[in-house]
Amino acid sequence: MALATIIANLTTVGAAVSGITSSFDADDTPDGLSNAEVPALLHFAAGGGNVRETFGGKMWRFRHRIRVLLAYKAAAGGRLEDSIGGIVGLVDSYVAAVRAADTLSAACEDAWVSSYGEPGSFEFAGVGWHGVEFVVEAEEYVQP
Repeated sequence: MALATIIANLTTVGAAVSGITSSFDADDTPDGLSNAEVPALLHFAAGGGNVRETFGGKMWRFRHRIRVLLAYKAAAGGRLEDSIGGIVGLVDSYVAAVRAADTLSAACEDAWVSSYGEPGSFEFAGVGWHGVEFVVEAEEYVQP
């Protein structure tokens, strides 16, 4: 499978999470977000690597990293402290959905959320948002 397929499947998983209004992959990331589109998940390829496995050197394991931004609420719309509970709840729901996703197991061997940032504020398309950044890692095996 290709990284693009894994990201597309993560985007679909994110769209099905209760409370998420929009879920975008790198190919359809909008030029900006409106309040009507948030909470939104934005998925971006963030690197990865490969290692030769021990199956007689005939298999490779690729580990992909996908950076996910959760834009929860416009920063101008209130204090970060008032958004933290909602941010954490949506991340928990997304993590559970990733663990349970059949579409991901068809695209890769395993996928998990490997690191979390602190809820905070970030800028996207010139607008400040409250939210969080985290990383999903996905592994796939291929024959060279």
